[in-house]
Amino acid sequence: YSAYYGAYYAPKSDLRLVLLGFLLVGTAVQFASITHTKQRYSAAVLEQLGTKNAVNKRVYELAGRQLNLKKEKDYQEFKKHEKVAQKEILCNTMVGANNLGEDIDPRDLLIVWVMESPLRTVKWVYFNVRWVYKFRIMGHEYGYEEKAILTRAALKKVFRVDVWQGYDDETREETMEKEL
Repeated sequence: YSAYYGAYYAPKSDLRLVLLGFLLVGTAVQFASITHTKQRYSAAVLEQLGTKNAVNKRVYELAGRQLNLKKEKDYQEFKKHEKVAQKEILCNTMVGANNLGEDIDPRDLLIVWVMESPLRTVKWVYFNVRWVYKFRIMGHEYGYEEKAILTRAALKKVFRVDVWQGYDDETREETMEKEL
């Protein structure tokens, strides 16, 4: 039966192409995530009553006159001015360190990924080598921070450091006492 089949070996993949693929996929995922979050925040800001009033006030300033929205021409002009007013308001709105009016360029994200990836790799290797040496080889006891890392890893849903730090001290202590 094996006489009909021969072993074929695929050529090895070029490591540079694999790394480039990971960078491009990571950049695409991050770009999609940032764009979605920005759209969500923008919609939430524009739905607020104060923002709607500011947009309407700015529309009438841009139009220079009272618009009759029953007329198609005035309605189209209102919509055009409304988009401009919304863009102006979003440009002046900051959420965290991000301006909601700025557009994000995927090339900027790619540059950041390329520049940060060596540092992230070194930090990851240092953390894991230190962990293995300190706790597996030397057999030291876990401290408070190490127990917190193990608890976050066990929970998975709050693995992110910012979510964990958002909890109050009591909640963190109670969770860590469970020794997950």
